[in-house]
Amino acid sequence: MKPLRVNEDDLRVIAARWHDVAGDIVGAAPDVPAASSQASAAVVNEIHAGAAVTEQAFAARIRITAIKTAAAATVYAAQDAAAATKLDDIATALEA
Repeated sequence: MKPLRVNEDDLRVIAARWHDVAGDIVGAAPDVPAASSQASAAVVNEIHAGAAVTEQAFAARIRITAIKTAAAATVYAAQDAAAATKLDDIATALEA
């Protein structure tokens, strides 16, 4: 298995884009004029309300993924820094 190579800046860019996408998903559903048919308009408005709830839930999941991705970028950076420190320590010990 090949080692995972991650660019922290790219992860942060992806996370920011996912935040944007989540914001774009949520939109206001138009009201259907009641003049066409009271019952039909009410049903369509209820469908729009249900879709709005689904949009909010989907956007929330995307935002959670974006937050986790940004956090992963921070963790990867910390792991890389810790590994670099260990390698420096080993090199210093070998030179002594």
